[in-house]
Amino acid sequence: MWVTRKADAQNEVYKKIAEHVTKDKKYLDAVVADSSGSAVLATEYSAAELQDILQKLQDEKKASA
Repeated sequence: MWVTRKADAQNEVYKKIAEHVTKDKKYLDAVVADSSGSAVLATEYSAAELQDILQKLQDEKKASA
């Protein structure tokens, strides 16, 4: 998962890196291979959807602590 601090969410360098790695098939294939096939690519989700998923996971973790 590629994440940044909230303060860096609009960082143009990070945006360029994220755009590159999410569209580079060789990179994505390498991620899956390096994970022994356990990686799940989330390239079909928008940034807003991923933010919602992250927030739900953080909320669940806090509730279970």
